[in-house]
Amino acid sequence: MLNKGWIKLAAGKNPQIRIEDIKRIPISHSFHSPTFFKEIVECVSSILKINDTKLFMEKLTQIDKLIYKLYDLEDNEINIIEKWLFNKYNL
Repeated sequence: MLNKGWIKLAAGKNPQIRIEDIKRIPISHSFHSPTFFKEIVECVSSILKINDTKLFMEKLTQIDKLIYKLYDLEDNEINIIEKWLFNKYNL
């Protein structure tokens, strides 16, 4: 989802996430348990330590799914977002 455009990748280096980008992430006003947010934080934290491209992309997908759940998005909304991201970032 949005994270794919915000995480900077460079060959031979760990992925980078800028604080300015994190501050621009809109937060859902719907209630979710602290465990849910902990899961998101753990995914984001773990992704910064990954050197395996396949595993990195799997974690990004896992984060996307958590964000979709956070905003209670339906399949048609997810498809619109993913199509837009694919076109914008050539994913």
